[in-house]
Amino acid sequence: MKPYICIENKFRKICNDVNIVESLESSYIAGNRLTIKLLCIFDVKELIEKSYEKFEYVGETIEAIALELISKYNYDIVKRNFYSYIMREMMRNVVEHSKAEKFCLALYIGDEDEIAFKVIDTGIGIKKSLNSHPNYNVNDSVTALAFSIRPGITKTHKRDPSIDDMWQNSGFGLYMVSSIGNKLGYFSIISGESELFIKNSIKSYNKRKFKGTEVTVAIKNNIKLNTSILLKEISQQGNELAKNSLMFSRYAEIKTASKASTLLNEYN
Repeated sequence: MKPYICIENKFRKICNDVNIVESLESSYIAGNRLTIKLLCIFDVKELIEKSYEKFEYVGETIEAIALELISKYNYDIVKRNFYSYIMREMMRNVVEHSKAEKFCLALYIGDEDEIAFKVIDTGIGIKKSLNSHPNYNVNDSVTALAFSIRPGITKTHKRDPSIDDMWQNSGFGLYMVSSIGNKLGYFSIISGESELFIKNSIKSYNKRKFKGTEVTVAIKNNIKLNTSILLKEISQQGNELAKNSLMFSRYAEIKTASKASTLLNEYN
């Protein structure tokens, strides 16, 4: 049994989580040309159980699902791997930090070579998630959102401290996808009482109210680029930020990006 259900039309009749669906329908995608093509509702507990059944880390399970979902669409293998990477990092963030029971992934496709990914959960939100860490005491939503996209601020518990695997140095996921959105389109994250919107290296904070977390990445899919080089450049910049930023470095646990946060599928 799959730990998710995907609906392409009339999803409200099938989805039982009304809160998530209402949030999805009222959420904002910049540009009227983008329309929702696919909605998937994930059960976090079932997703984790599926990873146990397969004797793998949940990030690997999410990675396989993301690639399966994007493969439904007519993109070349480089774009499929790149888009599945974005989806994976967005979903993995929910499973590792939100304490949500369910979350939804929405795929939007526009008529002018645009594509957008949105992940919504009704979990504990960014501020509460950060404050669960003993080193943090974040007082407001704006600060929480600023922290959330900094490299190395959050991390995943290791499966085994003695094993140096590709997932153990997490904490770069939202930094990576926010940087991708900034370079190729835009990025938005909403949680608590604020939204952080990033486009063309300009950050703006807007008053929004949402109990959980909503993350959106929208990009132009007609841009020709070497995605492996792009991710390498972003991760290298993140490594330097994690080491050298005066404001954040003392809080940043992880000084280098995990392999999982920087590598695409080997066929890229």
